[in-house]
Amino acid sequence: MSVLGGAGGLTTFLYSQHLQETRLFTELFQVFNERYDRLNQHLNELVSCDGSSLSPDSQQLLMDYFNLCAEEYLYFRSGYIDEDVWRSWTCGMRVYAQVPVIREIWERELASGSYYGFSLQQLVES
Repeated sequence: MSVLGGAGGLTTFLYSQHLQETRLFTELFQVFNERYDRLNQHLNELVSCDGSSLSPDSQQLLMDYFNLCAEEYLYFRSGYIDEDVWRSWTCGMRVYAQVPVIREIWERELASGSYYGFSLQQLVES
């Protein structure tokens, strides 16, 4: 009987752990997507600009986006974000990283080392 009780307890623990991880993933996924949705239109406008002079607001928008990407990477690296989701997100990041003015600013920011280990190399490896 104690073996069955132990197996039942282990099953309950594992199910509870899985449920907690699923909830955390769902919360993170929702929060990250909401943050991206607020930035998306403005980021798309930057893609079409010539980059000769980005306004302070545009530069702040990019910093917000870079921070979002780094946070997503941090949670992916920690195992809280599914690999398929991460690959999907990096596809979008690559689009912005290919825009010369955005890439230049992104590289400069990454050189500061304050983005949780994120690098543009992550976009190649995904």
